[in-house]
Amino acid sequence: MNTKAAWLAVLVAGAAFAMTAARAGPVRVSRRVPLPRHSWARTLMLRDGQTVGARLQAALRQRAVMIRQQSSVSVPGLINWTELGPGNVGGRLNAVWVDPKSPAHILVASASGGLWVSNDGGSSWSAVSDFPGMLTTSSLAELPNGTLLVGTGDDNTAVGDGIVESTDGGSSWSPMASTAPTSQALYWVVVNSIAVSSNGVILAATGASNFGVAGGIERSSDGGQTWMSVWPVAMAGSTGDSGSGSAKPYSMDVAFDPDNPNDAVADDQNGGVLFSVDGGVTWAEGSGLPGTSKARVSLAFDPSVAGSVYALVDNHNSTSPSGEVFHSSDDGATWTLLAGTSAFVNQDTGVAVGALCDDVASGAVECQGWYDNVILVEPHPSGTAPTILAGGIDIFASSDGGTTWTQTGSWLGSDSDYLHADQHALTYDPSTGALYVGNDGGFYKQLTANTWSEQNQGLADTQFYSVTGHRGTTSTLNALAGVPVTPIVGGAQDNGTLLYEGYSPGAPPQPDDWVAIFGGDGGFTQVDPADGNDVYGEYTRLQLFFSSQGGPNAQYYSAWPTDSKTNANFIAPFALLPNGGAPATQMIAGGASLWLGTQIQNASPSWTAINSSAMPASPGNGNDISVVATDPGNANDAWVGYDDGEVWNSSDALASTPTWQRMGGGALPGGDQVSSIWVVAGAPSTVYVTFNAYSSSGTNRQVWVSMDGGSSWLNVGAGLPDAPVFALVTHPADPQVLYVGTLTGVYTSTDGGQRWFASSLGPANVEVRQLTWFDTSNPDDPTLLATTFGRGAWLGSPGYNATPTLSALFPAVIQAQSPATAVTITGTGFAQDVTSATLDGNPLPVTYQSTTQLQATIPPYALQVASTHSLVLTNPPPGGGTSSAATLTVADPVPVIHSVQPDSVTTHAPNTTIEVNGQGFVTSSVVEWNGTALPTAYVSPAALSADIPASDLQSATRAQITVVSPSPGGGASAAAAFSVNAPGGGGALGDGTLALLLGANLFAWRCASARARAARR
Repeated sequence: MNTKAAWLAVLVAGAAFAMTAARAGPVRVSRRVPLPRHSWARTLMLRDGQTVGARLQAALRQRAVMIRQQSSVSVPGLINWTELGPGNVGGRLNAVWVDPKSPAHILVASASGGLWVSNDGGSSWSAVSDFPGMLTTSSLAELPNGTLLVGTGDDNTAVGDGIVESTDGGSSWSPMASTAPTSQALYWVVVNSIAVSSNGVILAATGASNFGVAGGIERSSDGGQTWMSVWPVAMAGSTGDSGSGSAKPYSMDVAFDPDNPNDAVADDQNGGVLFSVDGGVTWAEGSGLPGTSKARVSLAFDPSVAGSVYALVDNHNSTSPSGEVFHSSDDGATWTLLAGTSAFVNQDTGVAVGALCDDVASGAVECQGWYDNVILVEPHPSGTAPTILAGGIDIFASSDGGTTWTQTGSWLGSDSDYLHADQHALTYDPSTGALYVGNDGGFYKQLTANTWSEQNQGLADTQFYSVTGHRGTTSTLNALAGVPVTPIVGGAQDNGTLLYEGYSPGAPPQPDDWVAIFGGDGGFTQVDPADGNDVYGEYTRLQLFFSSQGGPNAQYYSAWPTDSKTNANFIAPFALLPNGGAPATQMIAGGASLWLGTQIQNASPSWTAINSSAMPASPGNGNDISVVATDPGNANDAWVGYDDGEVWNSSDALASTPTWQRMGGGALPGGDQVSSIWVVAGAPSTVYVTFNAYSSSGTNRQVWVSMDGGSSWLNVGAGLPDAPVFALVTHPADPQVLYVGTLTGVYTSTDGGQRWFASSLGPANVEVRQLTWFDTSNPDDPTLLATTFGRGAWLGSPGYNATPTLSALFPAVIQAQSPATAVTITGTGFAQDVTSATLDGNPLPVTYQSTTQLQATIPPYALQVASTHSLVLTNPPPGGGTSSAATLTVADPVPVIHSVQPDSVTTHAPNTTIEVNGQGFVTSSVVEWNGTALPTAYVSPAALSADIPASDLQSATRAQITVVSPSPGGGASAAAAFSVNAPGGGGALGDGTLALLLGANLFAWRCASARARAARR
């Protein structure tokens, strides 16, 4: 199989930057917070906790069918996309695989950006095109026969689709059918780790605590064709969903002893390690470990010593101090403490808080062993101590087998051993001695024991929550080029808030030209449409900041809404209020309540709650505001959406006591998070609402519109694949043209949602979280920004089609009964793959040649008979229209006579049928006798028959036979002679005969006259 089409066919069955980039300051308050159970926006789960992995597959199939059906027709509203990167800011990587046969060939598993490949040892990267970009990935492994395996799903991002495999070295991929998540096998929605023994047995550690899905250890001895649940034992042959709530079992790591295929170890998620001595068939609990409830353990065998295995244990369940290393010399049966938390001393503070904690951020200790927890043992000569690396927020290393430890990697940008925080993958290449790290900042390579090189060139898997921009320039100068910056600002998962400095109209993108303006997790962003110097953003949970310099020197507000940090969504919404074309001075922000912020251009805005008591109340019930929006022309017209699907509107939002009304109660779907609200500029009664939802009871629930300000609602998302919709915007010049960002990419409608179109261009098969207009200065030629959660940021040019004009056709006249004929059409406003032609309302095949010339093929059926036809051109929305008509004439040929049979008769002959042979005859051709039409029968284009009446044959004569065809075209042929001859061979009197007869008669008359005169004498 090959390419993405093959994949889809099978489905049917602080921040890290390039060395030149600025690093964000030490903002590290709750860098990584467990997903709240009501944060469905970033999961593929239904609210009841059940997996919808099958629905993901169905949505991908629907998309594939849409594209296939559109392949032979022009796709209205096609967007031309430009990828912006970042190429110097990698997103979270969960696994790194180095090809043992070719070390320069490396695969990395992105948390939400699919699979990426490097063929030069990590110096440059490209996305694996045959792998859907929206698919989360967590693990990589290789079978002895060379088959590559990828475990999908991520406990902190989204569920996946089981295991995906490649049998051709990574060129093409297909799902392993035996691991497809089903209601009977939910554990396959997240495959945390895959281990392969030297004899080809596969073990998979599965399950997801954040999604409440049980898992455990799955085993296959036939290359993945069949599986058995081997731990917990109760799961064998069962649904794989034993237990309930947080008590459901699952495992995060599993490993085989490389020296003994019978011995394996696995994490039990309770601070302990399971071990097996029969190749993973049965399991027992190892002794000597702390056994902390819900605590994660990562595992690594010493590749140079049989039976030697190490464990990095989250011994205090992500509370300080945490992070100890244990060792077993008997394949995990018994364990001893090798290095307690006191062995891991932070190089900047001198405080020992454990291998999985960090206390650099203002002295506050942060531990997150549940999230970033990885250990590696490097190969070493026999009789020498191994080098061991332990990764959490930072990296610690021991070169003496675990007796002493030194910090060798720090997230703090000012440290010489800087690398991005939150380590997830450690991989050692024994052929080159290279050590690779996958973390929240992408891909790193160790240069020396204490220095690291970020290698993210082309690794555009950044997880953006939002990206906004402004066409105007700022006071900030590009750090590289020294020119004013046109700001594009995005909030990214654990990569802070990023400023793109590389935009220049008409110039190619500069994917490495991103810099950090704020650290930690970046949330929503806003660039003031009236002044690009005013930039607003947030850290998690509505912790707002601003910059008056286009991004640089951003600073926290000294005052936040009361809900900030506690009672707000992880990524909480805010929006600038329109100010009549002047820079905004107010914003609204949503947490548990709706907040109005004033004087937002300085460091100390004031905040007032402006919701009513009738609106949903949080904290405590997990129903926070998910969306805020306003009419672009009226700051008083405010809209609010909630996690539970309620939508509210106020027409006097800035009043001292605003009034609010719930909109769409009983009409809009309840229970699903509102993901976006769009009020059409200039038409505030037209409002679109989208939902992070799947259909229910066969009814699509994702996109709704009200044309009367919210009184009534119409479902317009039925033509979309059944998957969450996250964003919607309308074309600035044509509000009937819609663009939506969904779980599986961008879709377009040119008729208000009646029909939808997909494209394989740009951010396709990837989660598009936000759409926003970057430049609407020319409404006919706007620029769109798309935010993806795992494939970076994109600029799109939807364009606005002109109304075509039609000035001439050549040829304008075609002979009837011609074969298919090409006609050159000249005019203006022609567009490739867009302009269409019709003849009398029937579509014609069209070949684009230039903006002023097309070629259309006139089919034979239209050329059978003489007639006139109307040819028109059409460009679809956005814009578009139909040209005036041009006349195409199908003309009969001028007939030609070759012969007439018979070509003569004798006088007084009866009615006579003649056959006229020639060319160019048509069914309406008529044979004429001396200009008078004869009864004519059409035989063929080369033959006619006609009847000469007896009345025309009574006397000898010479007649003219012609054939006449009607217009258009046609006309009279040259004449052919037909003779009527006298009996006895006499024919019709020619000129000579007539003279002889006249002479004889004259002689006889003279003789008679002479005789008469003689008699009288």
